[in-house]
Amino acid sequence: MKGNERVFLKVKTEDGEIVIGILSQGKCDQILVDLIFEDEFVLSHTGSCSVFFCGYRTHAAEEEEYPCLAKKYVSYC
Repeated sequence: MKGNERVFLKVKTEDGEIVIGILSQGKCDQILVDLIFEDEFVLSHTGSCSVFFCGYRTHAAEEEEYPCLAKKYVSYC
């Protein structure tokens, strides 16, 4: 990362691309985000430096398996 270069962290899905964070050396060297995707996605960044993403994949629980995870707790605008 050069001087005061800002690096934009992005995620791309079939719906489009959004910025999920901005890194700036010495000011914001790392960020913590929790992301949940149901479909395929691509993580990327701008800038000339290396950026490391860390996370995991898990099996999506079916409503029949865990009725307490019913979608009534999720609201969409």
